[in-house]
Amino acid sequence: MTDSTRELSYCPTTRPGVANLLAILGQLSDIPPERLADQLVEEGVNKVQLKERVTAALVAELGPVREELERLLREPAHLDSVLAEGGRAAAAIAAETMADVRRLVGFRDR
Repeated sequence: MTDSTRELSYCPTTRPGVANLLAILGQLSDIPPERLADQLVEEGVNKVQLKERVTAALVAELGPVREELERLLREPAHLDSVLAEGGRAAAAIAAETMADVRRLVGFRDR
């Protein structure tokens, strides 16, 4: 849906696209979207500039996550050891749970 209104305003019903951008930026900057819209209007920010600000805020917020993912992917041996350790822990928990289930339904332990 194309929004032909020039100025920014927060109205999820009539301007869902702009409202979504304001909600995202508001969440990332800890400012309610209604107040953020008023602030951006005072600064003379248009929709293109709003999109640029949202993009910059998302890149800044998600950058550390991307960097950590890249670091982990460079260390496959570490990932394999974490997976193996998790598998052992899960197997131990599952064995206890299954022993309880067998006891509760009247099966004998193996």
